Amino acid sequence: MISAVVLAGGRGRRFQSGGDWVDKLAAELGGRPVISRVLSAVSEVASEVVVAVDSPERGRRYLEFVPAGVDSRLALDPPSPYRSPALGVFSGVSSARGDVILVVPGDAAFVRPAALEGLARAVSPGGSEASAPMWSGGIVETLFMALDGDWAREAAALLADGGWRRPDGLIRGAPRASLLPAEDLSGGDCRTFMTVNTREDLESGLLRPGPGGREIRLSGGDVRPSDVPSTGLADLLRAAPFWAGVLALAGRSPDAAVGVEAFRLEASKLSAVGVDFLAAHALKDAARAARMAGMPGAAEDLRSEAEAILNSLDRGSCEVGLRRFSSEMRIS
Repeated sequence: MISAVVLAGGRGRRFQSGGDWVDKLAAELGGRPVISRVLSAVSEVASEVVVAVDSPERGRRYLEFVPAGVDSRLALDPPSPYRSPALGVFSGVSSARGDVILVVPGDAAFVRPAALEGLARAVSPGGSEASAPMWSGGIVETLFMALDGDWAREAAALLADGGWRRPDGLIRGAPRASLLPAEDLSGGDCRTFMTVNTREDLESGLLRPGPGGREIRLSGGDVRPSDVPSTGLADLLRAAPFWAGVLALAGRSPDAAVGVEAFRLEASKLSAVGVDFLAAHALKDAARAARMAGMPGAAEDLRSEAEAILNSLDRGSCEVGLRRFSSEMRIS
């Protein structure tokens, strides 16, 4: 069974224009609310839909748009001192029952069922534990994922317990992760993996991508999430540096500087296979660990290195024009 987790707990701050708060997921595009378009798309692929929200009231409104015959329910974001899509990812994945779990933003108004099917195929039996789209320009769309259900439920619980703040942990921590060419998955429409952040995004017109890159397969180490807390730190550093870093940031290592070493090692491995986007994320996490270890100079150097990498990446042929093209679609 395939489950779909739809992330619908954000506040849409960039969508606001002053005055009363406007729910961007209820904004109409082509005569239909954004959330309705997303729920219809995922329901063509999944037989269970979990809507991850920050309040039951919003969630109940969204569930009304789930097509008849599709099992659906809510997953509430847990209380947290910070706001992040990771809250909805982890709560939704933990609630989903599927053998394969799709994760899709609730504002992905142009997402195509065929793209989701492509992600799901990569984690079918015998495949990877995680898959995500990667543009030829280097950016990985970490809010669009397919996950092996059994593995992901364990990993989400461990990441949530450790206070992890980004969805990318379910890609970086996977024993095997497939990064699939986003251009190929897009089906000829760059907007497939675009999310609606501003009102102008609702007016984005069709833009066809150029050639895609190649599939990249990552290896995050063959350590089950349930075994991470009991595995020796030296073994984790060698076999699964991401998880060693997670423990360090969660305060479960005697020396926070271990996290710097772990994430730098992870970044080096990711760069070696051409995944600089996730390598930059690893360097940002190394900077967090350095601050915890009382190394502010090293933290600033690592942060600057990460930002320089991120500034060099884009969405390839889809980067230019996504927000310049207009179409017949308008906010109602």
